[in-house]
Amino acid sequence: MKPRSLLLAGLAAGLFAASLAVAPAASGRVDALKKIDEALVHYRSALAGGPASFADLAGDFRAIARTAPRDLADDADLVAADCLERAGQHGRAIAIWQRLENSRPAFATYCRYRLGGPDAIAGAAHAAGPFAPDLLVAAGRAETDPVQATKLLEQAYELAPRGPIAETALYLLATRSTEDGPRWALRYLDAFPAGRHAVAVAQVIDPASLSRHRRELLAGAMLDSGNYGIALKLLAKDLDPLALYRSGRAYWETGQRDKALEYLSRARSTDPQLGPRVSYTLAQMAMRDRNWSGAIAPLRAAATDPGEIGEDAFKALTRVYLELDDDSAAAAVDRQVIQAFPNSSAAHDAIWRSLWRAFGAGHMLAAHRWAARLESDHGLLGVAAEFWLGRLDQDAGETTSALRCYRLTEKRAFRDPASWYYGWRARMRANALTGRAPDPGFAVTDGPVRVRPFALGSLLPGADRRQLGIVARSAEARRWPRSLRTLAYLGLVSADRLPPGRARMLVAAADADYVDAIRWAEQANRTGAAYSPLAESPLGFWSDLEPAAHAEGLDPLFLAALVKQESFFDPQSRSWVGAIGLAQLMPFTANWVGRQLGGTGSLYDPAWNLRCGAWYLAYTGRQFDHQGVLEAAAYNAGVAAVKRWQQNYGNDPESFIERIPFFETRHYVKKVYGYYWTYRSLYRTSP
Repeated sequence: MKPRSLLLAGLAAGLFAASLAVAPAASGRVDALKKIDEALVHYRSALAGGPASFADLAGDFRAIARTAPRDLADDADLVAADCLERAGQHGRAIAIWQRLENSRPAFATYCRYRLGGPDAIAGAAHAAGPFAPDLLVAAGRAETDPVQATKLLEQAYELAPRGPIAETALYLLATRSTEDGPRWALRYLDAFPAGRHAVAVAQVIDPASLSRHRRELLAGAMLDSGNYGIALKLLAKDLDPLALYRSGRAYWETGQRDKALEYLSRARSTDPQLGPRVSYTLAQMAMRDRNWSGAIAPLRAAATDPGEIGEDAFKALTRVYLELDDDSAAAAVDRQVIQAFPNSSAAHDAIWRSLWRAFGAGHMLAAHRWAARLESDHGLLGVAAEFWLGRLDQDAGETTSALRCYRLTEKRAFRDPASWYYGWRARMRANALTGRAPDPGFAVTDGPVRVRPFALGSLLPGADRRQLGIVARSAEARRWPRSLRTLAYLGLVSADRLPPGRARMLVAAADADYVDAIRWAEQANRTGAAYSPLAESPLGFWSDLEPAAHAEGLDPLFLAALVKQESFFDPQSRSWVGAIGLAQLMPFTANWVGRQLGGTGSLYDPAWNLRCGAWYLAYTGRQFDHQGVLEAAAYNAGVAAVKRWQQNYGNDPESFIERIPFFETRHYVKKVYGYYWTYRSLYRTSP
């Protein structure tokens, strides 16, 4: 199939889908919509080289058109004409296109193009059809004649001088035309300086044709996007201090250390105001080489900056001293950053570390004062501080004050899954203080699980989707995926039973798109919209997860909590370090686990991934006598690291978690337990 034909075939299907999105869901339309949906599946298969016959498909769509309402009949006829033309029945296709030209102005541009080719679309570009710019760009992209392609793309840009269509047209004009390419490249960079094609467009331009100001702006954008070679090309022979500094950074990033030092030194001597920025870059160079001692002096110099560079330098200096195991020096830096930037995130982090220094030294009154300073923080640290004010008050025997703090923690914590951990711990401690229920602590115990009907894991093909509800014709619905709209128009969902946000996440789950569904649910929770706790905490892949957990003696809800934190139930997930699948296993770890299990499989296979993940979680548990906190921490950071932390931070689970030195692991354990306790409340059939 020719590229142009394929593009326009996809556009024909897109036009049809767009028309479906706005069609009213009247009862007489249901049968036609269902038939069209089924026929479109075969049509798309044929476009992809499947076995379907275009001649037969044309007959199917024409049969639908004969009995469907007028607007749906035209939609079906448009696809039928495309099938006829592909089947070699040009006369019949042309007859349909000519009729549609008159009856549906929105299809005029498409039809004229199919009737007359590129020359015809040039004449039809100013037609009333709203899809003309899209078609012009599609035609220009597919056109092999540069002159004709330029003509089509220029007309697209004239019709749509702003937005994504304009960006694509300018990008193609810059990179596919010949003599005028640089002119269009400059126009692109003027209109879309941070556009998604800026790198490709920049390569077309001769730096000598740009003003110094434009070169420096573009070089900055190239540095930010990691295109250091292009940045160096743009900055060549530029002696401006900022250009010298940027050249130094680019040389460092490309491994040319000596040149980097030369240019950074020249930048600082030419403009002393660049001193803090240069010093911070020199410190970054040392830190990347793990030369912690060598980073101290330049960071001290950078910290004199009263702005963002100074704040970043203080953060980095604290990290350096912690890497050198010099906590007293780190504490001194924390005091400095609290004084220099009292309302910054760096200061709040420093206050948090000061709280734990006081706690570890047994200075509980000082710890209480530090926690009180964080209480007003609107983020996670504020919730954490509220909880620890309660814990410190409880330890001091101030029960009334402790309960007040725990109740406030509960109220704040359940707005965001990142702080669920504190909400549950506050509730458990408050219940124990008031005699409602004993505090279960961090024990992980198995028990009967009931998968309720609205658990997302049960909403697979064959589930009763009639429970879902949306406002089918709302503006929001038109932006939803086709799967959701299809359910509405086929009458499988009601128009008013549930709020749109909840229906959106439930249908996403029905399609097994757990990541999308969970994020919609969490967003609904944070914004106060109607939501389902079961949607926010799914039991995805339960038929594989439950037996994998029981095979290793694990609580399947604990494994589900870990999988949610690891991958959001996305079996295709792959992290930046190479961890794969639901349980995010590294390939070498999975190979070792596979040898223990006596089997092998793909980490993208949910069943095998969960089997390996369950075995490895049970393995970490055996190293720590099945203490869940240590088990979860070791799954993330490794057994050796957790054994070292256990020796340093004692056996109090709450304080141990807060003092884990790796932020990622500290956050990980809190999220896993927050999810686990939520799962227990939703799915356990007994306490």
